[in-house]
Amino acid sequence: MRPIRALLLDYSGVFTTPPFSGFPALEAAKGLDPGALLELLWGNYGDRAGTHAWHRLERGEMTFAEYWADMQERAKSSFGDDFDVSEMAMAMRDNFAVHHVMVTRVRELRPTYKTALLTNNVKEFGDGWRSTIPVDELFDVVIDSSHVGKRKPEADYFAHALEAVGV
Repeated sequence: MRPIRALLLDYSGVFTTPPFSGFPALEAAKGLDPGALLELLWGNYGDRAGTHAWHRLERGEMTFAEYWADMQERAKSSFGDDFDVSEMAMAMRDNFAVHHVMVTRVRELRPTYKTALLTNNVKEFGDGWRSTIPVDELFDVVIDSSHVGKRKPEADYFAHALEAVGV
């Protein structure tokens, strides 16, 4: 068995609560089917072709403003003119929390292993998410999808991460 040489850790859902954990309550309040908001937000997230607007946003191929305008139009088409997509953003914000136990654990493990933070993210959100945990202290490498033009689950993304961390 080969020894572990590096830790590749996701940001969202690992160092923080899952960003969309508030959606079920919002869906229930709006009388929407379970999963309707995730479908609106990103379509089939595991779609390796990544043609949905969210996937393009994560690869830095469109701005957040372009994505937001697109999502508002799709929301009107799916849920009617009265649906306010800003409620989705509020549900994400209101359910956000950092998992400090993960920060502590990575601090303990960093002297032994190379560390890489992997995130599918949005260029315009970079300063915000980076301010939530001590990124530079915890990680040798940060692979932000919006900067490398690749996203999880694309194989090229993981190949890039392994090369960047040197394993």
